[in-house]
Amino acid sequence: MNNATGRKETLKPTPEVLLDHWYPMWFIRSFLGSSNHYRSERKRNFPSHHSCKRPTDSTEFIISNIFHFLAMLYYMGVILLPSKQDYWTNNNPYMPVHPITRELDMAQDCFMFMWQNFHIHDLSDIDMSQEEEDIET
Repeated sequence: MNNATGRKETLKPTPEVLLDHWYPMWFIRSFLGSSNHYRSERKRNFPSHHSCKRPTDSTEFIISNIFHFLAMLYYMGVILLPSKQDYWTNNNPYMPVHPITRELDMAQDCFMFMWQNFHIHDLSDIDMSQEEEDIET
């Protein structure tokens, strides 16, 4: 990336920068749409399931949820812990604090709900040449 003076700038490889670089917006939109569709079907078919009882953790996914979820998957691939719940542990003096779990206010229950309901359908019907649009998150 070049700055205003034409000099090359190096971006810090944050999860957001990496996800923005490696996942095109058509894929994120497809992931968002198919996950929300799957989520609503699951809530309709299993309304008494424990993951649907807390409205704050089972609300419709938005673009920032998808980016944070993917960043968490990357993080979990690098920092290996025995359980997904261990990334949110903060009352154990022997466990490190993982700030990425607190970014964008993604609670453990919300992440687990996404983990149980993320879905990617067949991408062959997606127009990959679609212009990327600015999406409010």
